[in-house]
Amino acid sequence: MLVFYADLAGTIINDHHQDRRTMIRLLHHDVLGQLFSSPEAARRVYEAAHQMLRHDRHYWLQRAEFEIDNGDFSLADSYVQAGRRCQNGQHDRYLITCGARLRLKWSATDPTDAERLKGACDAVDDLHDVVWGPEGANAPHAFVALADDAARWLLKCNRALGYRRYVDLLDQITADVAHGEICTERNDVDAATRQFTQRLKTLRENIPGFPI
Repeated sequence: MLVFYADLAGTIINDHHQDRRTMIRLLHHDVLGQLFSSPEAARRVYEAAHQMLRHDRHYWLQRAEFEIDNGDFSLADSYVQAGRRCQNGQHDRYLITCGARLRLKWSATDPTDAERLKGACDAVDDLHDVVWGPEGANAPHAFVALADDAARWLLKCNRALGYRRYVDLLDQITADVAHGEICTERNDVDAATRQFTQRLKTLRENIPGFPI
């Protein structure tokens, strides 16, 4: 089915075209993850559509998200970079958000890695720019990434960040998450905001050097 729609809609530029919307839904990492119990089987489906979609940013976006779900951050990063080289990929809010989530999760696996820690700090700034930018109201995934991935990363990397950087990031993320009110009627943003609010006490208690 994916190969059929890749052939049918792979050259359509308008993301709102019915056939292209169907293709994008079929590419979604959650869809393939639910359809196949084996990650390798899902990867083979992506590979089957590769020739037709290798210049499509949505193809690379979903491949990157799939590998993030499966913990292969290096491969996911290569897919994000491939997506950003596609037409309209450099400033695509979905790819920016995906790349930010990737750097946050990757840094959390090893807080002592200074290069990944800096990449994660930059990721928080990238998400900040997305949610406060002109497309902020249409960027629910960026708000969820801040409320969930960024909060988890802060807790994992608090000592490596140090007092000043941790406090500044926490203040920024808290303000950014609150700004999620511009995403109206988005249950995912509402749920992530509630979860973040519940986690705030723990985040404040884990400020490096915070007196208990």
